[in-house]
Amino acid sequence: MSTQPMSGSPLNKPQTMIEAGNLLYQLGRRDYANALYQYALDEGYEPAKFNQAIAIINTRKNLESAYPLLVDIKDEDNALWNYMMGTVLRFRLDPDGAWPLHLRSLELSPTTAEFLEGAAHCAHMTGRHTEAMGYHASALSLDPNNPNSRMYLGMDQMLLGQWDEGITNYKARERGLIYQPSKLTRWTGKEPNVVITAEQGGGDLIMMLRFARKLTDQGFQVAVQCPEYIAEIVRFVDGVSKVFTSECETLADDPHWHYIPAFSLMEYFKPDEWSSDPYIHIPKGIVSMMGQFKGFNGLCWRGNPDHLNDFMRSVSYPDIRKMIGKANIYYGSLQYNPSVDDLAKFD
Repeated sequence: MSTQPMSGSPLNKPQTMIEAGNLLYQLGRRDYANALYQYALDEGYEPAKFNQAIAIINTRKNLESAYPLLVDIKDEDNALWNYMMGTVLRFRLDPDGAWPLHLRSLELSPTTAEFLEGAAHCAHMTGRHTEAMGYHASALSLDPNNPNSRMYLGMDQMLLGQWDEGITNYKARERGLIYQPSKLTRWTGKEPNVVITAEQGGGDLIMMLRFARKLTDQGFQVAVQCPEYIAEIVRFVDGVSKVFTSECETLADDPHWHYIPAFSLMEYFKPDEWSSDPYIHIPKGIVSMMGQFKGFNGLCWRGNPDHLNDFMRSVSYPDIRKMIGKANIYYGSLQYNPSVDDLAKFD
């Protein structure tokens, strides 16, 4: 059976494609929506450019492809166009170029929470944290239950030294966390057995596990829940007694265990309690086995490709190639799941 629309069918109309795409977009099927927008574009339907640009920006996938669409549209008296172009420039690491566009979007539509957030993020990137806080507060007055607005407000507050208020707001991000034990209750800082759960990438988790030893020194038993690929490193962290790579099934029936997302440990350890002391110690047997690799450096050039900000956090292998080749230094790949192309270039 053919999957092509019949001749004369309303499905052949680009506007119908746009409407169907919008419905799919609202249902979370953004790749399918984008395909329908592309179909309408191929049919010469210019308004589809706007819809496609919105889909690209909101999925944060291949963001560069939104730029020519927006340049083509160029509607400087349209608040949404200014917001979207500002967003693209922000993620191209050009916040100074994005700033007047975000301000223009607010001039045209001052009570749109999304536009206020765009200006807040741009102000944050350029170090104007007080201004960013003002925009976040305005966005929250319109949408008080938005966890992202509250989280980013907390980040700016912490950067300005308002630690207690910042941490309170930063905790709002916990509402949106997916990777957390469903059968355990949240640790309040008092219960003796705590499971630290990974929130984002492995590097973020390792950074926050500096507090595991402090917790054990205070009498707590510390476990960690993390993805399999980082479990072997986590087992060498001082103060960690157990490592789980699934949803803590073995703890589900034990009411004595409580969980805390890794970044929420900042609630209990203020900046003056952070330490640069080593907290990961490799056993002597493994160290002696690695002795033959003196001068060895491991390279990791790419983060999670599904992370919304991956284009800001990752580079391609050729981009770091210039680091390689110095005398008496040996390099190896520590990249998790590297592409075949990358491995072919790694000699």
